Amino acid sequence: SNFDVARWLYVGCGPTSAGVGGVGFLISPRCRQSFVESEVCEEARIVRLKFTVFDVVGVYAPTRKDLSIQDEFFTKVSALVRTLRSDRYFILGDFNSDVFRASSRQSTFADILQSLSLRTVQSIAQRQNWTWTSSSNNASRTLDYICIPSRYASSVRRVRFLTPIVPSDHRMVIADIKFRWRVLHREEHAQLSSLPISHSWHLLASPSIR
Repeated sequence: SNFDVARWLYVGCGPTSAGVGGVGFLISPRCRQSFVESEVCEEARIVRLKFTVFDVVGVYAPTRKDLSIQDEFFTKVSALVRTLRSDRYFILGDFNSDVFRASSRQSTFADILQSLSLRTVQSIAQRQNWTWTSSSNNASRTLDYICIPSRYASSVRRVRFLTPIVPSDHRMVIADIKFRWRVLHREEHAQLSSLPISHSWHLLASPSIR
């Protein structure tokens, strides 16, 4: 009853002309104050949101029908994350890989988690509930994740799974995460961005600093 859709901001990209993909976000009125910009990094598959003190990367991975395509996708996600300004970021969405099932077919996603020192909120909270059910054989898998840098694992307070009110074969992953990050307002962020960068090269003359 308190949800006023007019105050929320939708950011994302729709599916391709072939009806494939699509990543979207609803940004709350409070978060809109620190929202800076968005960028579609891969057609209908990867969207990056930039806030004043953190980044969010939303993904919709290709299915496992062609492993080379999925491997290439995860490589692009990894490359994008390495360009972010700090370790204050989340990666979330439909990864179309069940990292909890031991299989060589899932190694690319698992390798990315390890190489970027990321953890899923499900593993942190030890909640490995299914998020997708096959319409053909009712098999259940965990394909949807919220991933955060391992150093913030203790910030995860609770993880829940919710069946949406719209028709879907996926369940939503909801995590309560508490950070102690100071949120900069747009004016403060602009002031910091405009400050000149100075390098104290003369300090390198000291052997102790070198």
